Amino acid sequence: MEKLLPVLKALPDVRLAVVGSGPEENNLKMLFQETPTVFAGDLKGNQLSQALASSDIF
Repeated sequence: MEKLLPVLKALPDVRLAVVGSGPEENNLKMLFQETPTVFAGDLKGNQLSQALASSDIF
């Protein structure tokens, strides 16, 4: 995940959405706090389908 930091900083139109939760969630939030990153939490069913459909890379 750390490898994404330079990409997010160099390309202002790139956004990162993180789906799910786990023991590293707080560390990731701190790591990406100054980037255009959204932490969506746990998604299921239609919400997960919509998140994946709106993504370019997953």
